[in-house]
Amino acid sequence: MAGPDSAFVLQFETSYDLKFQQLMARLENDVRVKPASNSTMTAFGLMDPSDVQDITGVRLGLTQWSQDLSSRRWAVKRDYAVNKALDQSDDLAIILDLQMGYMANAIGGMNRKKDKVLIDAVTGIAQAGVNGTDTATFDTAAPNADGSGGNQIAVGTTGLTPDKMREARAVFDAREVGLDGLEMGLQEFVWVTSPKGHRDMMEFTEATTTDYLGVQIVSGELRTSRMPLVHGRIPYYMGFRIKISNQLNTTSSNRLNLAWHKDAMGFGRWGAERKVRTAELIEHNLAMGLVVQEHFGAVRIQDKGVLAIVCDET
Repeated sequence: MAGPDSAFVLQFETSYDLKFQQLMARLENDVRVKPASNSTMTAFGLMDPSDVQDITGVRLGLTQWSQDLSSRRWAVKRDYAVNKALDQSDDLAIILDLQMGYMANAIGGMNRKKDKVLIDAVTGIAQAGVNGTDTATFDTAAPNADGSGGNQIAVGTTGLTPDKMREARAVFDAREVGLDGLEMGLQEFVWVTSPKGHRDMMEFTEATTTDYLGVQIVSGELRTSRMPLVHGRIPYYMGFRIKISNQLNTTSSNRLNLAWHKDAMGFGRWGAERKVRTAELIEHNLAMGLVVQEHFGAVRIQDKGVLAIVCDET
């Protein structure tokens, strides 16, 4: 005889909400992106500044020719995939379309990987030379006030401070990094910090009070804004677009904040777009398979245009 439990019907989810996670690629728009194909590496060319010569000597004298030195940095292709499988019986039990939450989850993971590859490339070993056979290491020495020296601002037993951001700004200015763009009102610098670093910034009086007016150049005109905070975030400060990432690297107990000019970092993308495929897996009792593939690589193009800022987060 059927008991009272027979009257209950088990109801399953028809969709899944994704757990809180980073789903977007946050840094790809702040670097040079180069489409690539039919190769394992793609080059980002560099040219040294030109020297101007005085015209001296007799009339109709000989022309003094010069050449501008050039170099290359290379992004190396890496292949990445997210592979998911859902058994046919699972599909029937949860009444779930494989391409709903699973695909969004897979693409979110791929976008996080893009950011991590870029973050690691800032302080990583860069492929260089005519054919990419040379290497360039990241200089962890401290930069000097005149722009010489290395690319790492020391911890100083503190977290993120206005002094560290001012020092970074001064180093870039001394190196002539992006000064012309700033004159034209372009936003070509990014500062990547952690949630703790952004909390430190929220304590900067200059970054949160309306007593300090933000000035932008829009269509050749100066415009001021009294909105230092947008949705509880500091979007732009001291010439840097502020980005928050939970994937920044650490050294000992210190977090490496990163700052760079858009033209100092390169991202190579192989193929026009990500490949997403679904198919029945005959060898696995007709389970459904989902494969998301992308091919990309990143490289530090110009050493002078990147800085690592060590911040104590204890």
